[in-house]
Amino acid sequence: MRKRKDNASSTTSHTYNLSERGGDMAKELIIENYIEIDGEDVLMDTLSEEKRAEIAILLQDTAMSYAGYKRVQTPG
Repeated sequence: MRKRKDNASSTTSHTYNLSERGGDMAKELIIENYIEIDGEDVLMDTLSEEKRAEIAILLQDTAMSYAGYKRVQTPG
């Protein structure tokens, strides 16, 4: 797991919440996305839209770097 300049890790985890009646698969499956920031798991939905966009760029850059790509910053 690679740490970034804002101490956010580049992975998310998922929580699968099934109904209390034994996990009936016909029921709705809820997926909650968490990200580790400064050692604490944070629910993505609690972050501001701006912070989520910033994290999305960091995750995208990390994934693309493994394929040998690097983001080109344009002046302006």
